[in-house]
Amino acid sequence: MRFRSKLSKRYKVTTDFSHNFEVVLNLFMKRLLTISLFVLITKISFGQNKSFSVNGKLIDFDTKQPIEYVSVAIFKLPDSTLVTGCVTNSKGEFNIANLVNGKYFIKANFIGYENAIRQVEVNGSSVNIIEPIMMKPAVLTIGEVTVTGTRSEKQQNIEKTTINVAKNIASVSGNITDVLKGQPGINIDNEANVYIRGNILILSA
Repeated sequence: MRFRSKLSKRYKVTTDFSHNFEVVLNLFMKRLLTISLFVLITKISFGQNKSFSVNGKLIDFDTKQPIEYVSVAIFKLPDSTLVTGCVTNSKGEFNIANLVNGKYFIKANFIGYENAIRQVEVNGSSVNIIEPIMMKPAVLTIGEVTVTGTRSEKQQNIEKTTINVAKNIASVSGNITDVLKGQPGINIDNEANVYIRGNILILSA
């Protein structure tokens, strides 16, 4: 009886210890899981809130010189939503900040140049475009041009001076003296005598 009693007590102690250990272990695992989840959520939240930037430089395709005051806009892919933009400085450099992870394309626009487009991807760090983006000068294309000329009222050469009466409103009256009036070097007196540089001109019918 005594042996059975001692054995029963030892078994009870062992059972209680195992149960307590299991409870402690379960509690520890629950706390560890809670801490792990908290760290993971914090990390994800920090990664989502963190912003990055895209840096680059724009130069002329022919001269290789930097281009100032270029309008640089960045669009989100795949829906081409405008995110933000900036203007290049005197060195042709641009810096677009406050970007989150994702795929984008950059569009540079300036008068006298063709648009320049470059795709970039932000993935956990800022992007520095090492190779300068070249902008090609725009080629101005002029369509067909029609030139309409009119004959001058007076044409001069070495031998003679020709007056185009069709361009003179005085010709409507049909009087030649009215046409000659006002012409340089020609004078007409009250008797309708015509003088060219002081010499009388005899008009024949």
